[in-house]
Amino acid sequence: MITRRGLFLVAMSVALGVLSSVLASPALAVPASAGALGLAAALVVTRPTTGARATLHTTSASVPRGAEARVEIRPRPGAHLPRFAHLRLEHECPHEAPASLPLPVQAERPLELALPTTRRGPLRIGPLVLRQEDPLGLFRRDTELAAARTVEVHPAVTPVAVRNLARGPVDSGDGQRAGASLDADFFTLRAYDHGDDPRHIHWLSSARSGQLMVRRSAEPVLTRLTLVLDLDASSYADGMLFEEAVDVTASLLVAVVRQGATARLWTVAGDAPSYEAEFGTGVRILSELSRVEAVTEADTRPGRTGATGRTAPRRGAVGGPVTVVTGSRRSGAPVLPPPLRGARSRTVLLRLGPPGPGPAHVSRGTVVRTATDAVHALALWSAAMRPSATGGT
Repeated sequence: MITRRGLFLVAMSVALGVLSSVLASPALAVPASAGALGLAAALVVTRPTTGARATLHTTSASVPRGAEARVEIRPRPGAHLPRFAHLRLEHECPHEAPASLPLPVQAERPLELALPTTRRGPLRIGPLVLRQEDPLGLFRRDTELAAARTVEVHPAVTPVAVRNLARGPVDSGDGQRAGASLDADFFTLRAYDHGDDPRHIHWLSSARSGQLMVRRSAEPVLTRLTLVLDLDASSYADGMLFEEAVDVTASLLVAVVRQGATARLWTVAGDAPSYEAEFGTGVRILSELSRVEAVTEADTRPGRTGATGRTAPRRGAVGGPVTVVTGSRRSGAPVLPPPLRGARSRTVLLRLGPPGPGPAHVSRGTVVRTATDAVHALALWSAAMRPSATGGT
């Protein structure tokens, strides 16, 4: 393809040639001939090449946000790359403008390039293009060597031990306690030992056996968890804090699902319709949350939110604790979906952002914690879900 510089040279050469004929001036024919020779040489340099092939290899088809990921460019054996050429690898991310990365021609060994994984979403890598261009920039030819590949950047998941959370009320920090939400399944009976809590005596079994028997419960297990993720962009100081909020949500959902419990997610954004989704596998959680995006006030019209799930809320009691994930710029808790309003469940409000004044309007008994990142928020959540020293074991 001819460039603008090449078009300018063509126009100048034609104009000088015409003037040379009209004015019968051999002096004008010299630069016209030189321009024509330059154009011809550029065409030869950028002629179509054959046998140039390459392949793209990525470290994984799906990577956690922030994890190292690389793409490897491998020229096929025997591939001939022209002298006046270089490789261009296009990559496009939903949160970044498309960028061209020029790479040196090194046919004798593969080339490696780090991929941007700071934000979630599909990351399109490629196509790999061989760009031929003459030294003067008169002609340019692009030949696709390898097709594009897509890498899914999903939320980063931090392990959370939900089975080790003790049974009992959660301390809200102001003397208020919410109801218990962790189940301890009955396990077995054993003989009473001196020092055992009399409240654990199983009187029916004791009467049958003729000796005191106490109940031995299994490890407390979180059987149901409801999460509410605030998608309102104005709640967060910047986009990276929203990414941290999604990481928190994904970590809690995956931890609960891996224990065989029920995980339910609601996404809210201002006055827009609430979206609900219930998950049974960690793979689906990561896939759904990879597409969740923060929305502005202009995007909160029906059908414009970046939420996941469905809008038709199911009826029925909401069991288990409720965790609300939002940003520290919000003055209060997000507006909860109708099924969650007035629910008598323990509620933990996690706010992502720099420390500052607490929210002005939250329901009584809600535990409020402010964290700087996802790891900090998960640690505060685990501590808030455990009973206080006077509230249980």
